[in-house]
Amino acid sequence: MELQKGRPASWEGREEKEIKVYDLLDRLGIEYFRTDHKAAGTIADCLEVDRVLGITICKNLFLCNRQKTEFFLLAMPGDKLFQTKELSRQLGTARLSFAPPERMEELLGCAPGSASVLGMAYDKS
Repeated sequence: MELQKGRPASWEGREEKEIKVYDLLDRLGIEYFRTDHKAAGTIADCLEVDRVLGITICKNLFLCNRQKTEFFLLAMPGDKLFQTKELSRQLGTARLSFAPPERMEELLGCAPGSASVLGMAYDKS
């Protein structure tokens, strides 16, 4: 793993979704650095990515209410404990839980372990 600036030199082995993210960032004139790595499903998996990027990665949680009618993308420091009851109270919603993977794909265009604010680009509304 190494730090690289901007788009990859080759699209070989890259998903169309990834290419669309680079297109969006470039279209918005946002400078970015990246590193290629395997999917990171836990904060422990992110430690090496943190080191390469020289940052502390936040955890991104895709959540929904009990009825699965309201969805939330929570970004928080990776080392902070997520307290479901407290956040549910702050939002004034029924108990929060992780949203179903198929809704994550539908609404954010990504799979569990890859949620990020860039998924908001897929929000059709």
